Amino acid sequence: KPLVGNVFVFNQRDHAGGRDLSINGGVQLKASPRWNLSVGPAWEKVRAPAQYVGSIPDATPAALFGRRYLFTALDQTILSMETRFNYTFTPGLTLEVYAAPFISAVDFGAQTRYLVAPRTFRFAPDTTSGVQLEDFNVRSLRGNAVLRWEWRPGSTLYVAWQQVRDNFAPGVGDFDFGRDRAALFRARPDNVFLIKVNYWFNPL
Repeated sequence: KPLVGNVFVFNQRDHAGGRDLSINGGVQLKASPRWNLSVGPAWEKVRAPAQYVGSIPDATPAALFGRRYLFTALDQTILSMETRFNYTFTPGLTLEVYAAPFISAVDFGAQTRYLVAPRTFRFAPDTTSGVQLEDFNVRSLRGNAVLRWEWRPGSTLYVAWQQVRDNFAPGVGDFDFGRDRAALFRARPDNVFLIKVNYWFNPL
């Protein structure tokens, strides 16, 4: 069919208060035999009551095997969207475009805790390690376009362009689509251009 869509919802909870909720969708458009477009947005919200963040040496009786294992609560929101576009000009000339923007916000809990006993899910407030965790946001974009031309049987020319944008923002932690989207496109891009040629000396 010229238009096909799908939606997938996943929801998981546990007794400790953790949760993972994700919604994924997809739309495929094939209005012409020459081209097709697919868009796949995905949103995920994760709540981890005990995210492992590291360990420190500890000689006190509260230590486990000589170390103190630290955990904290973590809230993370992720939004991404994979987009693909293919166009066939002629059987020997095609264009493929791919883009994948990604936004993530990570918010750590106010206090770290340490595991009090092995093979348990029991924790105590950590007041001595001095570990400080900073919330952050990550925004990125990966995109590329490839033009392929087969000018004679077995001989092809590839012209490729890739763009990468990365933005890391410490000390934020909350998700704001408008702000994060604007920050992503303000990030300085890295562009790479490639040309590849294959030549078949004795085609049949």
